[in-house]
Amino acid sequence: MIYVICGKPGDGKSQYAVSLLLALSKENKRIAEKIQAGETLKPKEEIRPLYADIDGLKLDGVDVAPKDWRDTPDGAIIFYDEVHYRKEYEDLTGKYSQDPMIKELSTHRHQNKDLYLITQDAKRLERSVRGLVDAMYYVKRPQNKPPFATIYTFDKFYNDPAAASNAKKEHDSKMFKFKDEYQALYESASAHTSMSFKVQRKFIYAGIAILIMMGFAIKLFLASGFIDLAKKATDTDAIKSIGKVPEAKDSEKSPISETANLSSNSANVSAANDPEGTRIAMVISTDKECIARNGYGEVIEHNTLNCFNYANKPSLYMSSSRNPKMTYDQDKEVISEQQL
Repeated sequence: MIYVICGKPGDGKSQYAVSLLLALSKENKRIAEKIQAGETLKPKEEIRPLYADIDGLKLDGVDVAPKDWRDTPDGAIIFYDEVHYRKEYEDLTGKYSQDPMIKELSTHRHQNKDLYLITQDAKRLERSVRGLVDAMYYVKRPQNKPPFATIYTFDKFYNDPAAASNAKKEHDSKMFKFKDEYQALYESASAHTSMSFKVQRKFIYAGIAILIMMGFAIKLFLASGFIDLAKKATDTDAIKSIGKVPEAKDSEKSPISETANLSSNSANVSAANDPEGTRIAMVISTDKECIARNGYGEVIEHNTLNCFNYANKPSLYMSSSRNPKMTYDQDKEVISEQQL
């Protein structure tokens, strides 16, 4: 099969080719170890001879590529770097080449050979070769030269792979990260890993502007005193909640207590203006409470002991002409009798 690796100088096309060579070399070693161990190989497992003419390549198991690809054994994989400088592969006349080396590329599959043609400019590749390309890899690195590039894979040859990638015509794409491991295996006109990653100025300015605005917003927030106000409000609520006395539930109030509350005000008024308002005319008692009422039916103030004594002596409840008027000493809690 014939593959084309295309990209501008410094975009990483040679390093990408070296990464492919390294993977092929490791695969050959794995198969060799399997053979030495006496293991059975799978149908497609075979050691394939590797050739390349990349400047300064230092990779075990890879030999220098001959000028004529036909001089390699069957099953060979050959990498030609900057192939557009080879006159046999360059489109010089605008016509199909009559060179036997180029014409026989159409039969390379019979020998199970793969060729990787690396070039800066796809349009310079010989016309008959273009039609034999099985896949094309376009290496595109961002303008600020970060340590990575995007590999666009096309299933056919394009004269302008950059335009094809912009038009989303690629079959697949992936990110390729530059590594010291690859860079150390060859000599490149552009040391990719040594290039500093330059951030465009517009992103730097945008970041600075965002930081300034965030700092200004925080300063305004602190100066507004909002935090102090919130703290004071919280403290006030806490004080109110501590000093608040819980009210008794309606279910906990006794009928007698409710009656006493309803009549207390009117009793005080009557007692002040009329002696009859201070005379106990009747009492209502339970095991825990005792309420006294005057002749008007109003609740009056009373000594608890006197109230319970009245409750235990019904004979004391007589008409006003015979009924002694009961008074009490709040300090001594004793009953006294006076004839009306």
